[in-house]
Amino acid sequence: MDARMFEDLSTLRALRLHPLHGDRAGFFAIDLGPHCRLVVSRSDDSIVVEEVSNHYGD
Repeated sequence: MDARMFEDLSTLRALRLHPLHGDRAGFFAIDLGPHCRLVVSRSDDSIVVEEVSNHYGD
């Protein structure tokens, strides 16, 4: 399935899309593995990839 709009991501439960908090408020994360995540934001209805990160810092 293609995710062309931000709302499409929320229908794909396996992605575990969740909002970030604190200084990352307004961004969302998608789990890529046990220690990696894809950080995205939305622009209108589009998906903007902000970064791929190891959010545990190791």
